[in-house]
Amino acid sequence: MDSELKWKLSDGTVVEDILHAYGISYEFEHSIHSYCINASDETLKNIFSKEQIRDIKTTGNHNFPSLPVNIQTMLNGCDEVIKKYIKVDDEEWVPDQKAIVDAVYKEITKNGFYDPYQQFDEDWLQKTILEILSYYRWDVLKSVEKWSEMDLVVRLWSLFDKAFDNLHMETKRDHTSVSMDISQNEDRMVSGENSIPTKANSFRPDLIYFKDGLEYGTAECGKSGDATAKKKIIETQLHIPKIMKAMFHRIIKKCKNNKSLARKIRVVALSQFGTSMKVYVMDNPDGYVLRVLESNEFEVGSMPSMMQCGVLPLLRLVLKSKYIIKQTNLDVQGYLTNNDDNKDPDFISNQDNNNDEIALPRLLKNDDKRQKRSL
Repeated sequence: MDSELKWKLSDGTVVEDILHAYGISYEFEHSIHSYCINASDETLKNIFSKEQIRDIKTTGNHNFPSLPVNIQTMLNGCDEVIKKYIKVDDEEWVPDQKAIVDAVYKEITKNGFYDPYQQFDEDWLQKTILEILSYYRWDVLKSVEKWSEMDLVVRLWSLFDKAFDNLHMETKRDHTSVSMDISQNEDRMVSGENSIPTKANSFRPDLIYFKDGLEYGTAECGKSGDATAKKKIIETQLHIPKIMKAMFHRIIKKCKNNKSLARKIRVVALSQFGTSMKVYVMDNPDGYVLRVLESNEFEVGSMPSMMQCGVLPLLRLVLKSKYIIKQTNLDVQGYLTNNDDNKDPDFISNQDNNNDEIALPRLLKNDDKRQKRSL
């Protein structure tokens, strides 16, 4: 790593140096071995001060995009309708669930239906709310505890996949990640000293957002929403950061390690366990480190009176995630289209190094550190 390009916090602390010092002392795998840090990871408190963690959280683009006015109006209208049926100061109050379903239905359809060509997001939002209202109307979600992971995907989470259709992006479930496969096998070559290594197995995420040979996001799903469940811990704290880094790494290599572009790119991951969901966003705010920011977790409640704190925030979260992926794809396509180096082919040996390049450190391979035993 070039010391001049490392991430220096406001007090002069070099993030890469701290991560390296702690990483070599860890016996078991952690995301910092791949120079990835989750800004909400409790273990950061053992490594950085409060002020340093604040710097890590607020450097660069650390906000979700805003929702368009039309979308906000639709969701706020549903919020206001539900409020009329909620009496928080009455301990004996029992919500009229049917009345809430009927009122939200009336609110979301009051302007008629939307043209999917001109108002795709409004159309998707309306259809999704109507589908979920149907679940509430017929008590479909009352037995959700008995659902399998496949049930959750088919009946619930796949509704959110459809939000990405107008990006002409494939939402592929249970497919091997191309980025992860390449990352795990990048050492396979003819060295003359050893035989070609056996091809390593790669992860199969529960969802991949794929377009034009690149992957812009992923998701991991599970039957249980228990935050202490082994599957959830492994997939959210180990698998998701590694898959996101592999995707980020492949995008930036495709764009010739352009440093300016690296500061714009953001990769998204959805954590969907039980009926709860949160979103992780990975970026490269400075230096060689990839940072993960995570949203609050929201749950699809079993009753319509819970939509305000569950379904409606989740719909906002899905659309905000979509806009991140959309912008990253636009930035990548803009670079590939407008970069002069892509228009005049030449031998690699004749190409000069660009000062606006940054070679991010490779992903920790599966066999570099012992996995999961500490769990």
